[in-house]
Amino acid sequence: MGDRVRLHLGAGDRHWPGWLNIDIVGDVDIRSDVRKIDLDDECADEISAIHLFEHIERKDVLNTVAEWKRLLKRNGTISLEMPCLDHVMDLWNQGHRSQSAIGRALFGIDEPPTMRHHWCYSKQEIVDLLARAGFEDIKHETPFFHVPQRDMRISARKP
Repeated sequence: MGDRVRLHLGAGDRHWPGWLNIDIVGDVDIRSDVRKIDLDDECADEISAIHLFEHIERKDVLNTVAEWKRLLKRNGTISLEMPCLDHVMDLWNQGHRSQSAIGRALFGIDEPPTMRHHWCYSKQEIVDLLARAGFEDIKHETPFFHVPQRDMRISARKP
């Protein structure tokens, strides 16, 4: 891993080499609830949470983002990928009504109860949340995982 510390939050069974894989289940390096991680302040250069944020209850999201910011070093980056309400609505308006296109994005249909979705965020809602938490350089990017036409990827930097 070198001197760079990268945290893969919500890793589950997707173990990323060169990252500290953190989750309450799966092939992980640190078994922890991602809402409160027992690591030192400013220990990480980068955080990635791929299809994790939608599983966190809305009442916990601001504190969770503050926790992740606590873990980042100054100028550290965070990347989030998740279903995007804007894209889901576009798909719906284009006539897509399948469970996999709509139901899974909105609700986590066909997933075990622990993997159900608590919310489907719009791009602006995530931007506003990250800005409120004090992140800067908030950018929309092309998603790397899952369904790019349905999902969003947003990155930001801790000042």
